[in-house]
Amino acid sequence: MAYDFRQSLRSVAPPRHALAVIATTLCLLIAWGLWFAYGKVTVYVTAAASRIEVEGAPIPLESAVDGRVLSVALQLGAHVQKGDILLVLDAREAELKRAEQQAQQRAAAARLTALAQQIGAAKDALAQFQRLASVSHGEAAARSRAASAAADLADGEAQRGERLFASSTIAAAEYQRLSSTAVRQRATSEAMEFGMHRSVYEARVGESERAAALGSLKAEQYRIEGEQAERAANIHLLEIEIDKHTLRAPCAGTIGSVTPTAVGARLRAGTGLGSLVPASNLQLVAQLSAAEALGRVHTGQRARLRLDGFPWTQFGTVELSVARIAEEASAGKVRTEFTTSRASARRIPLQHGLSGSVEIEVDHVTPAWLVMRRFATPLGVVR
Repeated sequence: MAYDFRQSLRSVAPPRHALAVIATTLCLLIAWGLWFAYGKVTVYVTAAASRIEVEGAPIPLESAVDGRVLSVALQLGAHVQKGDILLVLDAREAELKRAEQQAQQRAAAARLTALAQQIGAAKDALAQFQRLASVSHGEAAARSRAASAAADLADGEAQRGERLFASSTIAAAEYQRLSSTAVRQRATSEAMEFGMHRSVYEARVGESERAAALGSLKAEQYRIEGEQAERAANIHLLEIEIDKHTLRAPCAGTIGSVTPTAVGARLRAGTGLGSLVPASNLQLVAQLSAAEALGRVHTGQRARLRLDGFPWTQFGTVELSVARIAEEASAGKVRTEFTTSRASARRIPLQHGLSGSVEIEVDHVTPAWLVMRRFATPLGVVR
């Protein structure tokens, strides 16, 4: 019986779909090999314990002095502005002392006003006295000169009379009259000269007395001004003390924690009342393994955050950038700070205290290099 050999060949030849499978497998193997040798994958350093914080630690709120609580405005989660009053303690004792000092200050100010008027009057009186003394001295000097001239004239007349009497031209009585007139005029001249000197001394004494009185008034003025300065310093200290009884928000922010405090309660200085979270930029703080981070993590590297309370498949991730990294490790961990991008997490209300895990892009290598590093690093072949 005749048999067709072509039918035998068709029976042993592989089917066409098997060839397609083989060709597809070969293409996939070639493509995988090319990717394995030349493709790039991103290498991440991860930190599971990460936390969003404000730049700058939360500010503790505490009582600065001892005192009884008059009012409390500390509410958890409340937004406050810088200078808002959060707590007021009783400061009446310091306020009464301040009022007393202020009353004394006002009385001293009135006394200074009166002293200023007295000093002005004393200065005017001294100036008037100096002008009067100058005029009086001039007048006494003029009288002294007139008396001296009259005495000189009388002396001349007496000498002429003596010569005339010696020549028996005039009588003895006339000579005696001329002599006595000369003596009287000379005495008057000397008296006028002594009077001139006395006016000078009297002027000096009067000027000294008035200057002393003026100096006494100025000394009183300086004393009161010194007391004024001392009281002003005391008032300033009392105002500082009073201000310590009022707790104000040191900056804008949110009340992060509150210790229950009742009106009327007595607080001791340093008693903790809560904390204020500043309204500043947010940052992520992560503790990275020193072995993985040192030498591999640098400022400016990109990173992403997956928050614990917000599934990343639904809410996405938060884009980050390495801002700072510590140069020293503590307990095998390196503190690393990241800046956050609110725009990259519009669906997530970023706030202080949120936790999550962070991944930092540290390298881009081929899969082959990853495999080599994975198996060769323990042997010390590849670093």
